[in-house]
Amino acid sequence: MSRVYFDVGSVDDELLKDSLTPEAIEKSSRYIEDLAYGLGVEVRDIVDPVPFKVSELAEDYALMETAKKKSMMNSNGTTEGADAYELKRRVYAREVSELEGQITADMLEGTDSVKRRTFPGSVPIYRC
Repeated sequence: MSRVYFDVGSVDDELLKDSLTPEAIEKSSRYIEDLAYGLGVEVRDIVDPVPFKVSELAEDYALMETAKKKSMMNSNGTTEGADAYELKRRVYAREVSELEGQITADMLEGTDSVKRRTFPGSVPIYRC
């Protein structure tokens, strides 16, 4: 089994936490590593522990896969025919999509410097 990029014990989704399988966790790890390769980062260069967003992405991906396997969805994709697992899958798919775009090579390598906030210029105020 490859490296796990999130704390399996801290998963707090009541519907899915007991259904997480080693296969879903493994697929999540392969997903993070494939994303790293796509960004030009070798697996050995991924920092340990990973940044929060990477950990969240890995967890969300594993939960999305778990929900997909548990769903008995057989409707046309509307909310009316969706079971609880399909609704969870949609939530996690949306989160995976959002987080995926925020992951950078620098973040995976731990070289993502904290950007300083810049505020509008200030002017001293004097009393008359």
